Amino acid sequence: MKEGMLFEHLIHIAQCSQDTDGVVTACLVRDAEIFIDAVSAGVEHAEYQLLKDLDRKSITIIPSDIVYVTVQPCDSRTLGSAGEPLGDCTTNLINAGVRQVIYGAAFTRSQTSNIRFKEAGVMVSQTEDIEIIRSCIKLFNDTNDNPAKHLPIV
Repeated sequence: MKEGMLFEHLIHIAQCSQDTDGVVTACLVRDAEIFIDAVSAGVEHAEYQLLKDLDRKSITIIPSDIVYVTVQPCDSRTLGSAGEPLGDCTTNLINAGVRQVIYGAAFTRSQTSNIRFKEAGVMVSQTEDIEIIRSCIKLFNDTNDNPAKHLPIV
């Protein structure tokens, strides 16, 4: 499945979320097909939902799997701190054994995400398609009730 089609799917499934803090969607691609997908649900980010669904179905991530996400995974939620019972998505993806992550929009508050992924041996990249990036930014901003948290438009 081509990258554009994957991101079209991710933007389409966003309508399933009631998240008012900026909808993010994710999917795991296996053998060039979407294997499982997820949408954010407030404090439960899309990546966390994705990993939780895999665990619930007893599905193990394999090295050739690729995680696509509309916004760069967060890197600053401290597990166990007030209001952050789930930890950050970068750590969760690394700990789950994900070996490749491709995202649409850069998350301006993720200062160390890409560095941490690379140090863990995870291939991480932002799509090069500017229209996909713009669509992912628009999705996040249009569903985020707080303009101060909007992503910069490119």
